[in-house]
Amino acid sequence: MTVLNRSIPYVYVYNVLSYGATGDGSTNDTTAIRNAITAAGSEATRGVVYFPKGQYKHDGLTLSVQGVSLVGEGRRERVLAYTGSGSAGAKHGVYIDGAHNVRIMDLQLHGHADMTSGLRVRNAANCALHRVHVTGNGAVTDGIILEGSTYYALIDDCMVDGAGASHLAAGITFKTNVNTPNSNVVRSVRIQDCTTGVDLQSGDNNLLEAVRCEVCLTTGLKIGGSTADTIIVAPRLDFSGASTKGIDIISGAQRTLIVGPRYDIGGGGSSLNDNGTDTLQIVGELLTKAPTIMGSLRVLDNADNPFVDFSTSGGQRGVIQISGALLDFFGASGYGMRFRTNGGTTVLQFGAGNTLGFYGASAVGKPSVSGSRGGNAALAILLSALSSQGLITDNTTA
Repeated sequence: MTVLNRSIPYVYVYNVLSYGATGDGSTNDTTAIRNAITAAGSEATRGVVYFPKGQYKHDGLTLSVQGVSLVGEGRRERVLAYTGSGSAGAKHGVYIDGAHNVRIMDLQLHGHADMTSGLRVRNAANCALHRVHVTGNGAVTDGIILEGSTYYALIDDCMVDGAGASHLAAGITFKTNVNTPNSNVVRSVRIQDCTTGVDLQSGDNNLLEAVRCEVCLTTGLKIGGSTADTIIVAPRLDFSGASTKGIDIISGAQRTLIVGPRYDIGGGGSSLNDNGTDTLQIVGELLTKAPTIMGSLRVLDNADNPFVDFSTSGGQRGVIQISGALLDFFGASGYGMRFRTNGGTTVLQFGAGNTLGFYGASAVGKPSVSGSRGGNAALAILLSALSSQGLITDNTTA
């Protein structure tokens, strides 16, 4: 045991080599690693299980005590290689079972062809993965599973790799096990060579931020029918295939928010397949500089038609389209603001210097009506003024 920092209680390092591990890639180091985990999880000295550079074969590791961390020095160099030992359907490389505040950092979790998952988290709170690389293959294998009452988990700056043609079933799966995983964050994660990138089967208030899915056979992000209040921010979906879907929202999913997606779906696939309820998609480039919106922002309805569209186009400094009608701000044609129909016809225009125009007429100042009321001079001037502002069409004769 090594004291890492005497000023912080319970911060100790347990080097697996000190417990008999070899890290030579051939010796089974299961017993040594489990002994180090047991020591780190003791009541008085919860701490860090440290893996020096090497490849550590093991038959599966279970973390069931709070506050233990597994730490290497780089996900490319420190490998935990699972042998595939265990009962069918219950083969997990690393299993966090009901333990809160567990951390796994700077490690590669190398899976086995017939494992159930590379990492399983069940009924755990405040667990975190940082700079972890999960690899494996097999049609029934998931890279990472979050299930049951798992909440406040963070998966950050990680990678899940199906490692070739065999693929993984899913890179990350959220699933029900009596209860559902809620309020978890997946951020800055790259997923490749999977049938589905993220399979969010169930759970509320989960956030997927900056998730990149590549080489997915069917779906990048799948939002299941037992989900609610899912937020997806800046996903990048890059793969192809006639039946592939960038984001697939299943019937029953409620209140899914998608912000700033980047779709690159080739081969006849679809970007968004939406069968959910109250889905809101905001697409395009958005740069805010309070209180001004610069760039573009679009809110689409379920049929991918613009519902609210803030954009910059045609030399105009700002255009807002709300469910078909158009509102322009500060255009290059001399007007300050105008309202247009979906066909582009101007119905109201505010120009510079307190000028106003209706129905396509140029904006003019407030007209004055003069002349005698006893004759037709005042009426003629009034008709001319109303016509100049577009309020009437003057077809009168002399």
